[in-house]
Amino acid sequence: MTKDKIKNKNRTMSIFYANLFGMILGIILTFGLNAVWQKYEDKKKTRKMTTLLIKELEVNKKWFQVQEKEFKQHIHAYNMLLAADKQWESIHEDSLQVYLGIINSPVYPFSTSAWQIFQNSDIIQKLSDKDLLIVLTDCYNYININYDMIMKEYWNKKGDELPIEFINDVNALLDELMTKKESFRFLKFVENTGFLFHNISNIETMIDRVISQLDN
Repeated sequence: MTKDKIKNKNRTMSIFYANLFGMILGIILTFGLNAVWQKYEDKKKTRKMTTLLIKELEVNKKWFQVQEKEFKQHIHAYNMLLAADKQWESIHEDSLQVYLGIINSPVYPFSTSAWQIFQNSDIIQKLSDKDLLIVLTDCYNYININYDMIMKEYWNKKGDELPIEFINDVNALLDELMTKKESFRFLKFVENTGFLFHNISNIETMIDRVISQLDN
């Protein structure tokens, strides 16, 4: 083989390896950039999701705070009903209006929509902080249990206590309420044991802790 042929062969091989190296480097850069971009997109999606969860938890915290306020008002009004011994005219009108729902506290919605979206998304699989996932799950479970109890044991029964046929006759309505006493019994139980107020305090503390972790 002549020197020229050997030189041409070496040049051809050099070009081949240079092209091969360039192609491999291009593939590596492409996959690397894609991985970096995907990581950025995942982080952005996670941030949006955590922002939704934070907003939802803040709204739910306010919902429980309103419940606590209304329970205390209703317990006070109920104690006045008991003390009146059916002398309804002796009850202060404001207390009566509070118990009958004529005066309402600010209404905050209760929602677990963001939590449901989070559970059904691929973000939950990519979450690196598994401890945060456990804390979030415990928090929403505790929230849901107490929400169901409040709605079922008090508000649903209270709604049943206020029959529409008595709505224009306050004295007849109060007489009817005192014969049922379903939510009254629940209120007295809450007042005597303090368990629900304790639960609401725990919920507020738990929500604050979870929000702090989500915000990091």
